[in-house]
Amino acid sequence: MKKLLIILTCFISFFSCSLNIHAIKNINIVNNSLVPLFDKSTYIYNVYVSEETSEVIIEGTKENEDEVITGTGKIKIEGNKTVAEISNGIEKYYINIFKNYKIENNKSDASLRFLSIKGYNIDFKSDVFDYKIEVKGYDDLEVIYVGGNENSKIVMSGNRNLLDKDNVIVISVKSEDKTNNNVYKIHVNVLSSAFKEEKEKSNFKKSFSKDDKIIVFSIVFSFSLILIFILYFIMFHKKKN
Repeated sequence: MKKLLIILTCFISFFSCSLNIHAIKNINIVNNSLVPLFDKSTYIYNVYVSEETSEVIIEGTKENEDEVITGTGKIKIEGNKTVAEISNGIEKYYINIFKNYKIENNKSDASLRFLSIKGYNIDFKSDVFDYKIEVKGYDDLEVIYVGGNENSKIVMSGNRNLLDKDNVIVISVKSEDKTNNNVYKIHVNVLSSAFKEEKEKSNFKKSFSKDDKIIVFSIVFSFSLILIFILYFIMFHKKKN
Protein backbone atom coordinates (compact mmCIF):
# COMPACT_ATOMS: atom_id res chain seq x y z
CA MET A 1 0.00 0.00 0.00
CA LYS A 2 2.86 2.35 0.81
CA LYS A 3 4.33 1.69 -2.64
CA LEU A 4 1.04 2.68 -4.22
CA LEU A 5 0.98 5.93 -2.27
CA ILE A 6 4.56 6.71 -3.35
CA ILE A 7 3.64 6.05 -6.99
CA LEU A 8 0.62 8.35 -6.74
CA THR A 9 2.73 11.09 -5.15
CA CYS A 10 5.34 10.82 -7.91
CA PHE A 11 2.60 10.87 -10.53
CA ILE A 12 1.12 14.08 -9.12
CA SER A 13 4.55 15.74 -8.99
CA PHE A 14 5.36 14.70 -12.56
CA PHE A 15 2.02 15.88 -13.89
CA SER A 16 2.39 19.17 -12.08
CA CYS A 17 5.78 19.77 -13.70
CA SER A 18 4.62 18.73 -17.16
CA LEU A 19 1.71 21.16 -17.03
CA ASN A 20 3.67 24.00 -15.55
CA ILE A 21 2.66 27.29 -17.18
CA HIS A 22 5.58 28.88 -19.00
CA ALA A 23 5.80 32.40 -20.31
CA ILE A 24 8.86 34.54 -21.00
CA LYS A 25 8.49 37.78 -19.10
CA ASN A 26 11.12 39.79 -20.94
CA ILE A 27 14.02 39.54 -23.42
CA ASN A 28 16.86 42.03 -23.18
CA ILE A 29 20.06 42.73 -25.16
CA VAL A 30 22.95 43.85 -22.94
CA ASN A 31 24.21 47.31 -24.01
CA ASN A 32 21.79 47.37 -26.93
CA SER A 33 18.05 47.36 -27.60
CA LEU A 34 15.40 45.30 -29.35
CA VAL A 35 13.41 46.80 -32.22
CA PRO A 36 10.57 46.90 -31.42
CA LEU A 37 10.59 46.67 -27.62
CA PHE A 38 9.75 43.22 -26.27
CA ASP A 39 6.12 42.18 -26.18
CA LYS A 40 4.93 38.61 -25.58
CA SER A 41 2.72 38.72 -28.67
CA THR A 42 5.54 39.87 -30.98
CA TYR A 43 7.82 37.05 -32.15
CA ILE A 44 10.39 38.75 -34.41
CA TYR A 45 12.85 41.47 -33.37
CA ASN A 46 15.86 43.27 -34.81
CA VAL A 47 19.15 44.34 -33.24
CA TYR A 48 21.72 46.56 -34.98
CA VAL A 49 25.39 46.39 -34.01
CA SER A 50 28.60 48.03 -35.20
CA GLU A 51 31.14 46.41 -37.51
CA GLU A 52 33.50 45.82 -34.58
CA THR A 53 30.94 43.82 -32.58
CA SER A 54 31.66 40.08 -32.53
CA GLU A 55 28.99 38.94 -30.08
CA VAL A 56 25.95 40.07 -28.16
CA ILE A 57 24.54 38.92 -24.84
CA ILE A 58 20.86 38.03 -24.73
CA GLU A 59 19.09 37.86 -21.38
CA GLY A 60 15.72 36.25 -20.73
CA THR A 61 13.57 36.95 -17.67
CA LYS A 62 11.49 34.03 -16.38
CA GLU A 63 7.82 34.33 -15.51
CA ASN A 64 8.33 31.67 -12.83
CA GLU A 65 11.29 29.88 -11.23
CA ASP A 66 10.65 26.49 -12.89
CA GLU A 67 10.76 27.90 -16.39
CA VAL A 68 13.59 26.93 -18.75
CA ILE A 69 14.66 29.45 -21.40
CA THR A 70 16.99 28.39 -24.20
CA GLY A 71 18.98 30.49 -26.66
CA THR A 72 20.13 33.17 -24.22
CA GLY A 73 23.70 34.06 -23.25
CA LYS A 74 26.55 35.02 -25.58
CA ILE A 75 25.60 34.84 -29.26
CA LYS A 76 28.46 34.87 -31.77
CA ILE A 77 27.80 37.11 -34.77
CA GLU A 78 28.60 35.45 -38.08
CA GLY A 79 28.61 37.61 -41.20
CA ASN A 80 26.34 40.61 -41.59
CA LYS A 81 23.28 38.84 -40.22
CA THR A 82 22.75 36.32 -37.42
CA VAL A 83 19.40 34.95 -36.25
CA ALA A 84 19.03 33.97 -32.59
CA GLU A 85 16.14 31.78 -31.43
CA ILE A 86 14.86 32.20 -27.88
CA SER A 87 12.38 29.61 -26.62
CA ASN A 88 10.69 28.48 -23.45
CA GLY A 89 9.48 25.19 -24.95
CA ILE A 90 6.11 26.67 -25.90
CA GLU A 91 6.76 29.94 -27.70
CA LYS A 92 9.69 30.86 -29.97
CA TYR A 93 11.08 34.36 -30.46
CA TYR A 94 13.53 35.29 -33.23
CA ILE A 95 16.10 38.08 -33.02
CA ASN A 96 17.74 39.27 -36.25
CA ILE A 97 21.18 40.67 -35.44
CA PHE A 98 22.40 42.97 -38.22
CA LYS A 99 26.06 43.96 -38.31
CA ASN A 100 27.11 47.33 -39.71
CA TYR A 101 23.56 47.88 -40.99
CA LYS A 102 22.81 51.53 -41.62
CA ILE A 103 19.24 52.75 -41.51
CA GLU A 104 18.21 56.23 -42.46
CA ASN A 105 15.21 57.00 -40.31
CA ASN A 106 12.88 58.76 -42.68
CA LYS A 107 9.88 59.43 -40.47
CA SER A 108 7.46 59.13 -43.41
CA ASP A 109 8.91 55.78 -44.59
CA ALA A 110 6.32 52.97 -44.43
CA SER A 111 8.26 50.36 -46.39
CA LEU A 112 10.06 47.13 -45.57
CA ARG A 113 13.78 46.98 -46.27
CA PHE A 114 13.93 43.20 -45.94
CA LEU A 115 11.36 40.39 -46.03
CA SER A 116 11.86 36.63 -46.20
CA ILE A 117 10.28 33.32 -45.23
CA LYS A 118 12.64 30.67 -43.92
CA GLY A 119 12.94 27.85 -46.46
CA TYR A 120 11.23 29.72 -49.31
CA ASN A 121 12.24 32.29 -51.91
CA ILE A 122 9.82 35.18 -52.42
CA ASP A 123 12.21 37.40 -54.46
CA PHE A 124 11.45 40.39 -52.25
CA LYS A 125 11.51 43.95 -53.56
CA SER A 126 10.64 46.85 -51.30
CA ASP A 127 8.18 48.38 -53.79
CA VAL A 128 6.38 45.09 -54.54
CA PHE A 129 3.52 44.39 -52.14
CA ASP A 130 2.06 41.07 -53.29
CA TYR A 131 3.74 37.62 -53.23
CA LYS A 132 2.80 33.97 -53.62
CA ILE A 133 4.41 30.80 -52.26
CA GLU A 134 3.48 27.10 -52.11
CA VAL A 135 4.19 25.02 -49.01
CA LYS A 136 4.01 21.28 -48.36
CA GLY A 137 2.60 21.26 -44.84
CA TYR A 138 0.76 23.19 -42.17
CA ASP A 139 3.72 24.20 -40.00
CA ASP A 140 3.89 27.81 -38.85
CA LEU A 141 5.97 29.94 -41.20
CA GLU A 142 9.00 31.85 -39.93
CA VAL A 143 8.74 35.34 -41.43
CA ILE A 144 11.68 37.71 -41.03
CA TYR A 145 11.36 41.40 -41.84
CA VAL A 146 13.16 44.70 -41.35
CA GLY A 147 11.45 48.06 -41.59
CA GLY A 148 12.82 50.87 -43.72
CA ASN A 149 12.60 52.99 -40.58
CA GLU A 150 13.41 51.23 -37.31
CA ASN A 151 10.73 53.32 -35.56
CA SER A 152 7.91 52.43 -37.94
CA LYS A 153 5.11 50.28 -36.52
CA ILE A 154 4.94 46.80 -38.07
CA VAL A 155 2.13 44.34 -37.42
CA MET A 156 2.04 40.84 -38.92
CA SER A 157 -0.66 38.16 -38.98
CA GLY A 158 -1.52 34.98 -40.89
CA ASN A 159 1.70 32.97 -40.57
CA ARG A 160 0.18 30.51 -38.08
CA ASN A 161 -2.59 27.88 -38.14
CA LEU A 162 -2.53 27.43 -41.91
CA LEU A 163 -5.64 26.23 -43.75
CA ASP A 164 -5.98 24.16 -46.92
CA LYS A 165 -6.31 27.35 -48.98
CA ASP A 166 -6.82 31.11 -48.83
CA ASN A 167 -3.90 31.71 -46.44
CA VAL A 168 -2.64 35.27 -46.52
CA ILE A 169 0.23 36.62 -44.45
CA VAL A 170 -0.40 40.33 -43.94
CA ILE A 171 2.38 42.68 -42.88
CA SER A 172 1.19 46.21 -42.22
CA VAL A 173 3.76 49.01 -41.97
CA LYS A 174 2.84 52.43 -40.59
CA SER A 175 5.37 55.25 -40.81
CA GLU A 176 6.80 56.87 -37.70
CA ASP A 177 4.92 60.10 -38.34
CA LYS A 178 1.72 58.10 -39.08
CA THR A 179 1.27 59.75 -42.47
CA ASN A 180 1.87 56.64 -44.62
CA ASN A 181 0.84 53.02 -44.47
CA ASN A 182 1.80 50.06 -46.67
CA VAL A 183 0.52 46.49 -46.59
CA TYR A 184 2.59 43.56 -47.83
CA LYS A 185 0.72 40.34 -48.56
CA ILE A 186 2.05 36.83 -49.04
CA HIS A 187 -0.51 34.36 -50.40
CA VAL A 188 0.26 30.86 -49.13
CA ASN A 189 -1.07 27.76 -50.87
CA VAL A 190 -0.78 24.34 -49.19
CA LEU A 191 0.11 21.88 -51.95
CA SER A 192 -1.46 18.67 -50.69
CA SER A 193 -4.35 17.66 -48.46
CA ALA A 194 -2.33 14.58 -47.50
CA PHE A 195 -1.07 16.58 -44.54
CA LYS A 196 -4.55 16.86 -43.01
CA GLU A 197 -3.72 14.47 -40.18
CA GLU A 198 -0.58 16.47 -39.40
CA LYS A 199 -2.64 19.64 -39.35
CA GLU A 200 -5.23 18.18 -36.96
CA LYS A 201 -2.51 17.08 -34.56
CA SER A 202 -0.84 20.49 -34.78
CA ASN A 203 -4.11 22.35 -34.21
CA PHE A 204 -4.93 20.17 -31.21
CA LYS A 205 -1.56 20.93 -29.67
CA LYS A 206 -1.95 24.66 -30.27
CA SER A 207 -5.53 24.72 -29.00
CA PHE A 208 -4.40 23.18 -25.73
CA SER A 209 -4.05 26.54 -24.05
CA LYS A 210 -2.68 27.47 -20.66
CA ASP A 211 -6.20 27.60 -19.24
CA ASP A 212 -6.81 24.08 -20.52
CA LYS A 213 -3.67 22.91 -18.76
CA ILE A 214 -4.84 24.43 -15.50
CA ILE A 215 -8.24 22.72 -15.81
CA VAL A 216 -6.74 19.33 -16.66
CA PHE A 217 -4.23 19.57 -13.83
CA SER A 218 -6.98 20.56 -11.38
CA ILE A 219 -9.11 17.57 -12.40
CA VAL A 220 -6.24 15.08 -12.19
CA PHE A 221 -5.03 16.51 -8.89
CA SER A 222 -8.55 16.35 -7.40
CA PHE A 223 -9.05 12.74 -8.48
CA SER A 224 -5.63 11.85 -7.08
CA LEU A 225 -6.52 13.36 -3.71
CA ILE A 226 -9.82 11.51 -3.68
CA LEU A 227 -8.04 8.24 -4.49
CA ILE A 228 -5.51 8.81 -1.71
CA PHE A 229 -8.35 9.55 0.74
CA ILE A 230 -10.15 6.33 -0.25
CA LEU A 231 -6.95 4.29 0.20
CA TYR A 232 -6.36 5.76 3.65
CA PHE A 233 -9.96 5.07 4.55
CA ILE A 234 -9.61 1.43 3.45
CA MET A 235 -6.38 1.04 5.42
CA PHE A 236 -7.92 2.58 8.53
CA HIS A 237 -10.99 0.36 8.20
CA LYS A 238 -8.84 -2.79 7.93
CA LYS A 239 -6.80 -1.86 11.01
CA LYS A 240 -9.98 -1.24 12.97
CA ASN A 241 -11.33 -4.68 12.05
